[in-house]
Amino acid sequence: FNVETTFSSSNHLDKACLFKDNANFKDCSFSQETNFSEVIFEADTDFSRSTFSVISFQGAIFYQNVRFHQSIFKNNVDFFDTSFKKMVKFYLSEFYEAQQFHTTDFLDRAIFSNTVFHKEAQFLHNKVENNSYINFESAKFKRGLDISRSNFNCNLNFFNVKVEEEGDEYIFKHLEEVKYKDHSREHTEEAFPSVYQQLRETYRIIKNNFYSQNNRIEGLKFYKREMSVYKREIRLLSWDKILLLANQFSSNFGTSWSRGVLFTVSAGIITLLPISCNLKFSLTSEGVGNFLKALVDVLNLTDWNDMSILGEKLTNWQYIFLFIGRIFIAYGIYQTVQAFRKYGKS
Repeated sequence: FNVETTFSSSNHLDKACLFKDNANFKDCSFSQETNFSEVIFEADTDFSRSTFSVISFQGAIFYQNVRFHQSIFKNNVDFFDTSFKKMVKFYLSEFYEAQQFHTTDFLDRAIFSNTVFHKEAQFLHNKVENNSYINFESAKFKRGLDISRSNFNCNLNFFNVKVEEEGDEYIFKHLEEVKYKDHSREHTEEAFPSVYQQLRETYRIIKNNFYSQNNRIEGLKFYKREMSVYKREIRLLSWDKILLLANQFSSNFGTSWSRGVLFTVSAGIITLLPISCNLKFSLTSEGVGNFLKALVDVLNLTDWNDMSILGEKLTNWQYIFLFIGRIFIAYGIYQTVQAFRKYGKS
């Protein structure tokens, strides 16, 4: 199809374009603008291995199965108010521009397995049934995914999904560019959640889906992403911001035990330095041994009575430094233990 093609209603007639039998568009190339708006497909439809330039399915209804296997969408596709009554498959398809599924109905099975979204993807105010099945297995989202308002209260599969972290960085740096087309003009921009809230809610949904399947390994990855976005969302310095920064720095949100050990030892060294200023540690083996012994004394949270460092009793000020330092040491130990048991049940 090398010219602009329209299959939708013409001459403003009420009667919609209707495909009563199977519609076969396999291996087609739509190089110009193509319009399937308000078209009714009563039988199976196949767009497999087709290439689309500018395409609209706005208001179209698919009563039977429709396949977009290995299809290429060079521009964004208008799926506003599109209704898929039965299975729709985008297996191995690629979307090269920001893509939105706005008030798109997925009433049976929607298969996005191995689909690649090269830019942002958003599912907004979709209609599903309780037994609907949305499959994102091995799908790749290179610049972010938003399902925060998708209404996906149905069976979901995110196995091996890739929401690339580089996409988050792109979105945060280009907030003004990341705007999806919204057919509703009745609300002001302030009525919508921020990009931070949308991403955080998306990661929460994916995390909870993995947890519901007892897949804590994958769930923890999205828990970390959820907390990282929340840290960005809190712009002003507050206790929540400080706690999130400390949590990230000490154990990467409970996922890195090695970072917890490093944080704990570093807190011990920082505590030891001001309370041992009158002690000299040489670079000899004996000096290094004394330093390590002193560090162990500081890290030992059970030893408080008549505390001394290498035989030197602590002064009142040194006790104060030790008390403050051990707060951070205890926090580091707690974070290390939490990270060690990250795959256990919470």
